[in-house]
Amino acid sequence: MAKLAFRAERRELIKTAKQMAAEGLTDGCSGNVSARVPGGFLITPSAMAYQSLKEADIVFVPVKGKPEGKRLPSSETPFHATIYVTHPDRENIRAIVHCHSPKSMVCGAVKGLREVPAAHYSVAQSKKTAIPVTPVFDLPGADLVPQVQLAFFEGAYACILSNHGQVALGGTLAEALSLATTVEVACKVFYEASLLALARSSHVKIIRQGPMRKMVEKYKLYGKQKK
Repeated sequence: MAKLAFRAERRELIKTAKQMAAEGLTDGCSGNVSARVPGGFLITPSAMAYQSLKEADIVFVPVKGKPEGKRLPSSETPFHATIYVTHPDRENIRAIVHCHSPKSMVCGAVKGLREVPAAHYSVAQSKKTAIPVTPVFDLPGADLVPQVQLAFFEGAYACILSNHGQVALGGTLAEALSLATTVEVACKVFYEASLLALARSSHVKIIRQGPMRKMVEKYKLYGKQKK
């Protein structure tokens, strides 16, 4: 039997997937998590509960060739592969978290909503002043690739998939999961602020572009301690 490669990375991937579920960002076996490794990337398998995952269940997807492992890879493997190859900041993208977090699904179900605006400054963690929302629903799998490419075309690190969920990117699995949490909070703040504003015949206060651009720059240095 061949020795299992990337065991530490597989353990970290499983840990992230379990944490994603524990934090309420997804339910059951929905969503998926991937991480770059030499020669390709690792991704969670299709339709398996995260709590039951073992190292051997994680699938290796090579840069060229067919997925390797005893399980079928997530049906959304094509858009993960696309992000790693085509994202403007692809050299720094090492991990992807896709989840069906409740408020991201709500925002993705609103007709005509093209972005989740900055009702809170933490939106800047996505490296943009708003979180893009894809315009139409597409079936999970290869059909999603064009929508994902469009959403990340200008370098965003997060997007909302129409009638689906969210995708968050990072330099590490921890960063991608942290951003997914932030996206869900941003969606929740915008959603609840919209309800309160409607009840008061008012409107949501959206942070202006100037201050948000400064916040985007600040987040580039956020958490980087002096050596």
